[in-house]
Amino acid sequence: MDISFKELNSSLIKQSDYINWINDESINNFLEVRFQKQNEDDLITYIEHINKSERNFLFGIFKNDKHIGNVKLYNIDSIHKFADISIVVGDRDLQNKGIGARAISFINSFAKDKCGLRKVMASAYSNNKPSIGLFYKCGFQKVGEFKNHYFYKDKLVDKIYLEFFL
Repeated sequence: MDISFKELNSSLIKQSDYINWINDESINNFLEVRFQKQNEDDLITYIEHINKSERNFLFGIFKNDKHIGNVKLYNIDSIHKFADISIVVGDRDLQNKGIGARAISFINSFAKDKCGLRKVMASAYSNNKPSIGLFYKCGFQKVGEFKNHYFYKDKLVDKIYLEFFL
């Protein structure tokens, strides 16, 4: 499977299914973006905001040059040498095929080699078992949780914190 990673730019939006999968409830059900329908202008503004920042990087995940997801390194703390990561594989047919693990490996290498970081962190809704499982598979350790932190379908769920030393 030909998987590559490219820093996203707004020109990719028009040639991508990004707008469709970011608004798909089966894809975004654990993303904060789910609370408001996104349009092309919203995505362009988001990408341009990330690209102007020195503390955030957003990469598209591509399979055979088709944009199928994103992986982000953000809130980079250059003093303490850590940052947060997040990932979404937007093409439902390609989930659970090892692409998420490859994306995490890519962003971890980028964080260490290009940004000089020593640690990355992630968080997930406690009922997002696929995401938590992926992070465990990639060597992350659970380091804490906030009880009853998020509303998910009218019920409160915990927020799980994970970390990985690079």
